[in-house]
Amino acid sequence: MKRGVRYLRYYVMILACLLVADSALAFGGPFTFSFATGFLNRVFLAPLALVGCAG
Repeated sequence: MKRGVRYLRYYVMILACLLVADSALAFGGPFTFSFATGFLNRVFLAPLALVGCAG
């Protein structure tokens, strides 16, 4: 039972990342945050880069 819940949690997290990446692609253009330094910008955009959205 615990294994099934763990797999379900992983599935939901991966699905959420993919949905965010899909909606991010709909906006077009690279995402930048003017308040952040280059390092913080890469940290905020890392999840999008992991799922295929190069920003």
